Formats: sequence, structure tokens, C-alpha cells
Amino acid sequence: GLILGGKLWFPSLNGLVRIDPAGITPPLSPPRIIIEEVHSDGGGRWRAQSPLNLSQADRDLTLRYTALSFRDSEGLSFRHRLLGYEQDWQPFRPQRYARYTNLAPGRYRFQVQAMAGDGRVAENQAELVLIIPPSLTETIWFRTLLILAGALLLALLGLWTRRQSRLRELLLQRQVERRTEDLRRANERLRNANQALAAESLTDGLTGLKNRRFLARHLGEWRRQRLLGESGSGDRLWFFLIDLDHFKRINDQLGHLAGDEVLRQVAQLLIRLAGEHGQALRWGGEEFLILLPEHELKSVDGFAERIVKAVRRADFRVNETTPVHLTTSVGVAAFPALADGSDLVDWALAMEMADAGLYHSKLHGRDSWSRLQPSAEARYRDFAAGFGSQVDEVLSSGLASWHSSAAGIGSG
Repeated sequence: GLILGGKLWFPSLNGLVRIDPAGITPPLSPPRIIIEEVHSDGGGRWRAQSPLNLSQADRDLTLRYTALSFRDSEGLSFRHRLLGYEQDWQPFRPQRYARYTNLAPGRYRFQVQAMAGDGRVAENQAELVLIIPPSLTETIWFRTLLILAGALLLALLGLWTRRQSRLRELLLQRQVERRTEDLRRANERLRNANQALAAESLTDGLTGLKNRRFLARHLGEWRRQRLLGESGSGDRLWFFLIDLDHFKRINDQLGHLAGDEVLRQVAQLLIRLAGEHGQALRWGGEEFLILLPEHELKSVDGFAERIVKAVRRADFRVNETTPVHLTTSVGVAAFPALADGSDLVDWALAMEMADAGLYHSKLHGRDSWSRLQPSAEARYRDFAAGFGSQVDEVLSSGLASWHSSAAGIGSG
């Protein structure tokens, strides 16, 4: 082509074509917009006739539109909005459809505008009215009925809840009363069991006598009540530690069951000797212990002699045809053992002195009693722990002397 005199010249089959650019004028307005049809995802398809009544199921829609233009049709762009769903226009774009999903029932106005390639927006716009009827569950009267039904249900639920609460309260009260009674009975059984357990823990299972655990508790009470002036006369408590002589021969010759039977008979004898105000204990094995307060004794040595004679003369029997003859060795000591009471804090010294007396009786022929008598000058510091191995030193220093019924030893 050529440009001559401001005009364009082009060859053609029919000759030359002249185009005057100054004579080309733009259209007065963008082309007219047409809404062509509406599609539903459920398969429905309608021509765009306003108003368009849809079914209850048509909630996902595609709306197609276009514009007729013989000049720059590719340069057209469109914007749209669906009043009732949105108020603002969507941005201009070249696509010629709009899609909406999950629309609520109601009346909508779909509007479309076009913009030419030079940026001019058409004053006219296409519009289509869409009507989507509500389903049964979306109607006002159904929702009102649903609200009323819900209120009624809540009222009934409230009444039922209050009734259940009263029933639960009554049931809980009965359960509390029943469990309180069960707890009272359980506590009573527990108290009885604890008392039985406590008694058992303080009692020897074979002989029924008190045991060492009882001795520790008893001496604690005695020290507080008798020796610290809470009650009583403040007198001393005498220990008589008793060991059956050659008892092992009974177990070896007659068996341990026979030995157990003899121990039970010895225990009954010692209970009678201890009397109402004394305590008979099993110290261990064939060793026993009698506790007597001083004011219950006319003579300490006389009571020790009484124990020795009672065991010697007793008719112990394994069975009706098998008698058993026994003798005993006895160690005697007082608690507190010292004249100044300096051993009041520890009854172990009195027990060691009783044990030393027991050993002394066995060493001098058995079937006797012995008592290590501390002197008036003796003090607690003069007797070290385990002093039984140091008796000779205590005797030689004049801190104690022997009193015994053993052969060859006089009692003073």
C-alpha cells in the first residue's frame, strides 16, 4: 500500500482501494449486550426471559451473555453483578459468562455491562431477574414451626431434667445414707480389727503371754505414771527374768510339739504367779519375764524363791502318761536399778542386770535365783552398755554385790 496526500492506497482484484483515515469515526457507544441463556448444574437450560422462574433445586447457575459488534469484537470486556447476592461489580474481563453456586432462595437481578477496547463503558446494561423459590424447610412458616417445636422441646426437656434431678437427688441421698451406714459398719470392723491386731502384735502367739513390744509400751507408761509422779506411789518395778533349765532336751527327746505344750503350761503357771497386779511375758524361746510393782512384793528375794520352787514342783505333762520335770534359773533386777534413779531414762540397764543374774544362777548350778545389788554410790555412768561382760570389774570396785540362792552364795 501507498500513502499519498494523507490517504491509504491498496491494490485489489477490482482495482485500487482508497481509505481516508480522517473519515473513520468511532462508534457512538459500545455495542448492545444480550443475555443469552441460563444453565443449571442439575441439567436445566433456559433462554434468558425476565423474570426467569427456576425450581427449588436450581442453586448452581451459569449465565451466558455476549455483545454484537463488527468492529473490534475481540477487544470487548464485561463486568457483572447479581443484586441480592452481591452489591459490587466484578472486575472487567473478556469471559462471557458468570457462575454462581449454592444460591439461597429469593429474587435476584443479574446485570451485565460492556467496555470497548478504547476504555469506554456502555451506559446501557443487560438485566435478567431470577426467582428461586424456597424449599419446604426454607419457608418462613416452616422455620417458625421449627422454632416453636424447639421451644416446646426445650420446655419439656427442662421439665424432664428437673424431674430427673429430683430423682437423682433422692437416689443420691439414699446412697449417701446407705454408704454412711456401710462406712460406719466398716469403721467398726476396722476398729475391731485394729484392736485385735494391736492385741495380737503385743501378744505371743504360742503362749498367749505379752511380748517384748508390750514391754516397751508398758515401761513407757510406767515411767510416766509411776516414776514421774503422775499417779501411784513412785515405787520401782521389779524384773524377774526366767529361763527353763535344759529345755532343749525336751525338744530333742520328745519333739517340738511336746516342747510347745510344756511352754504353754509354764505360761499358765507364771500368769498365776504374777497375779492381778503383775505381768507375765514371753521374752523369747524358753525365757520368760514377770513384772511386779514393788508395793505388791513383801520380799523380792522371797518372790524369786517362790518362782524357782513353783517350777520345780509343777506337774508339767506332754500328755496324760508323760510327765516332764523342770527347773528354772531366775535373774532379778529393779527398774530403776540405781538408788539415785539416774537410769530412769533407759530400762536397758535393769534388763542387763536381770540377765547377768540369770547367767550367774546358771553358772552356779541352776534351779536358783540371783540378784546383782548396786551400791548406794553407784551411778549410771559407772555402767557401760553391755556391762554384763564387766560384772567382775563392777564387783571388785565395790559398786555392786551378789544376792543369790545358788549353792555356796549367801543372800544378804
